[in-house]
Amino acid sequence: MEKPLQQRMSLRRRPFLLLCGIFLIIFYITPLYEFVGNGIQNHLELMTSVSNKVDASINFCQHFTCFQSLWGKKSPKYLIDTPACKILDIDPFDSAVKKYLKQGSPRRCKKTLVVVKNGSLVINEEVAKGWKYTGATCCYKTINRITQNSISFNKNADWTVSISDKCNPIERGSNGTVVDVPYVKIECQNGMKLKSTTQFEAVTVPPSKLSNSTAEKTKIWEKIKNEDKTRLPPPSILIIGIDSISRLHMYRQLPKTKQYLDSNDFIEMRGYTKIGENTFPNIMGAIGGMEPNKYTCWHKREDKMDDCPFLWKNFSQNNYLTALLEDAPGIAIFNYEKTGFVSQPTDYYLRPAMVAAHLQEGRAKNSGTMSCFGGLSPTEYMIDYIKTFLLRTGTNYPYFLLSWFTSIGHDDFNGLETVDTSFRNLLKQSVENPEYGGNNTLILFISDHGYRFGAFRETFMGFYEESLPFFYLRIPPSLKKRFPSWHSRLKENSHHLTSPLDLYETLNDILKLSSLNGTTGLVPTENPSESINKTDIMLDFPRDTTFRQSYSLFEKIPLNRTCESSAIPQRYCMCGVTPEVDKKSDKTIQLAKFVISQVNSNQLESVISKDQCHSLKFSKVLYGRELLPGEVWNNFGKLVKFQDYIVAFEADPGKGHFEARIRIFQNGTQGILDSVSRINSYEGQGNCMPDYALKNYCMCKKLVPETKG
Repeated sequence: MEKPLQQRMSLRRRPFLLLCGIFLIIFYITPLYEFVGNGIQNHLELMTSVSNKVDASINFCQHFTCFQSLWGKKSPKYLIDTPACKILDIDPFDSAVKKYLKQGSPRRCKKTLVVVKNGSLVINEEVAKGWKYTGATCCYKTINRITQNSISFNKNADWTVSISDKCNPIERGSNGTVVDVPYVKIECQNGMKLKSTTQFEAVTVPPSKLSNSTAEKTKIWEKIKNEDKTRLPPPSILIIGIDSISRLHMYRQLPKTKQYLDSNDFIEMRGYTKIGENTFPNIMGAIGGMEPNKYTCWHKREDKMDDCPFLWKNFSQNNYLTALLEDAPGIAIFNYEKTGFVSQPTDYYLRPAMVAAHLQEGRAKNSGTMSCFGGLSPTEYMIDYIKTFLLRTGTNYPYFLLSWFTSIGHDDFNGLETVDTSFRNLLKQSVENPEYGGNNTLILFISDHGYRFGAFRETFMGFYEESLPFFYLRIPPSLKKRFPSWHSRLKENSHHLTSPLDLYETLNDILKLSSLNGTTGLVPTENPSESINKTDIMLDFPRDTTFRQSYSLFEKIPLNRTCESSAIPQRYCMCGVTPEVDKKSDKTIQLAKFVISQVNSNQLESVISKDQCHSLKFSKVLYGRELLPGEVWNNFGKLVKFQDYIVAFEADPGKGHFEARIRIFQNGTQGILDSVSRINSYEGQGNCMPDYALKNYCMCKKLVPETKG
């Protein structure tokens, strides 16, 4: 009897369904099993490798599957793509940023009557021809930094200079007058005394003549060189830093410089992330090895910086020449809202000359940058100073030089492009000119953070870029040959999450090299591979493999590294951040009001009660972002789920713009991660507040009127 049609069709489908089932198992279930298995394995490895002292956030969803769900079928590209951190790779010329890009305006400075050439003051005859009535006569006065008592100092300790009464004549002619002092004030007038000018100059005095200390250092290295002419001194360190420039903005503003870096063995640390709000905490991390607000040497603005463990001190003890150069004395790293140094911190210190010019112009101490110095923009002047310094030290004397360019980018989003060629040439000469000693110099080209204020900062691109400054590093050929693994590890680590604390450990490796070698184990120039000794083995041997907070960039950095385990505050962590924005939801408004209440009741409570500052009031939401969910270990050894949010808002009075990262746990409790950022300028609003930590939030009642309504 023939079976019914429906039954016959069902039987015919069975082989087809069986094949479909096999297909699903092979192509879907098996990969999923492997995917989950690998994910769990990574998860377990991470849990077992993190020490008890490290609070590591582990999030299976965040690290593996949830990213694609946010982007639909199209997967995003990642700048950093490790199991524990994925940072988006964004086009620097994305359409969202184009309206903020304009043609930069170069600074125009008049030529000065006197120029510095090879340590001499020379009258520029071309300029002198323009002076009527028997031409010009010039003389110079010595500028001296006044060192206050190390115990009974005041807040002006790093602002005090004196200028000699005697004015020494500057001879006419191509040779001019040789000077052996580091800072001078130059005065010129014509024969009828109807015209006069004043200028300030910093002279790069040879180390043998600069001070007793530098003279002694040069004698030590010259003695060693005379004993064995085939040996190099320990490697020098050249740090060229530019303030407030993100990795992407460096791409936009310095295309020629970037091309040179990419073509000459500079390695870009793509995941380099800031650890503090502004320049100070990031430099304290990189040069002092200290986390933000954990400074054992400095607690309040009245404290001096002299007792901080900056690495240049250690290098100086190893007979390195040291230099600290900045071009904006009013907002310098260690001086803005701080006392600074009582004693001169380094052998070469550009600040006294800059201070003298700054005060001569009648500028307030905390005001911005000067327009010109020595006939050049402050940026160009400091570039020239560095070049002269490198020629003075050359291949003979090891040095540690920290330079920080603030004037060109701090307040001008588009100003940096005007000095692209200048920075390219500085780096090119530092590498290629044999007199500059590039064969034996570790060169760092770096920034501290992205642009922190203004309309661009209030976009997703601005938010993203602020935490990711640019950082390039070049290992010199002498070290590359001696420690080939350093170079290979550096390239590998360039795709990992890193921070200023890692930079500190890296510089410490160079310090150890010079310390262990002392003055007897220097590197042979003929065949560096023959220099492998106990020192090399100690530095190149596999390090402590326990999970640590900071690593040298010359050692292997683990793939399972998170922001928490790296001491990168969550508010600056770009791992898992996406451009999802929600401006008007009730949740976002609620969070903004929560942040304001916390600021009023915690940071501002005491000054509000003293009638110094207004209470902040909610005005409007600027943007909100729901970040990817996560999990964290609690005190009872259990994983607790959380959801992070970013909210930016405007507060009255004063129209202050603030941004905060809030974490809400599964039980409903919530809190602000780290501190609240001010993302627009607060100049003129918090001047009544001496406390550096409160200045961002304080709307002084005497300066900011109460908002009506």
